[in-house]
Amino acid sequence: MTKATFLFLMALLSGALFTACGDSDDGDSAIEAAGDVVDEVADEVAETADETADEVTETADETADEVAETADEVASGDAVGVSLVEWAVEAPTELESGPITFSVANDGDFAHEFGIARGDSYETLPLLDSGAIDEEALGDDLLGVSESYASGETMDFDYDLEPGNYVLFCNIAVGPNSHAAAGQVLSVTVS
Repeated sequence: MTKATFLFLMALLSGALFTACGDSDDGDSAIEAAGDVVDEVADEVAETADETADEVTETADETADEVAETADEVASGDAVGVSLVEWAVEAPTELESGPITFSVANDGDFAHEFGIARGDSYETLPLLDSGAIDEEALGDDLLGVSESYASGETMDFDYDLEPGNYVLFCNIAVGPNSHAAAGQVLSVTVS
C-alpha cells in the first residue's frame, strides 16, 4: 500500500469517526462506507501486488533461461572470444572439435585481420622473408583469413574444426614488417 493510499484511508476513517460522534445512525453508515472503501482499496492493492509478482517471476524466468542458454553455448565450445591487440592474439588455447564461432574483436589501435591455419606453431608454418605467413604455400592448411578491420570492430567467423593443432594469426605485412612476426600469433589445440 502506498503512503498516499494509507493517508487517504486514514482521512476517510477520521471523518467517519468524527461523524459517528455526532449522530450514531449517520456514524454507522459512514463507518460502513469507509469500510467498503478500505475493502475495495485492499482488493486493488492485492490484485496489483499479484500482477507485479507474476511479471517479476516471468522476467526472472526469462533471464534465467537466457543466462543458461548462453552458458551452454560457451561451455559447449560454440563461441570463442578472440582479442587482437598489438602484438598478440588472446584466446583460449584448448578448444573442443566441431562447429565453432570465433567472435573476434580488434582491441588494438591498428587495423588487424584474423587468420586460422592447421599447424603446430607459427615457426612450423611456411613464412615469407617479412615473417608473414605464406598463405599460398599453406594450401589446404589455410582455413581462412579475413579482410583487415579497424580498431573497435568485431566480426564473427565460423569454422568446423577437427581435432589437431592450429595457429590463429594476424597476417598484415608492410614492407619488411609483419604482425605475425611481431608476435601476433597463437597456437591452439583442438580435441
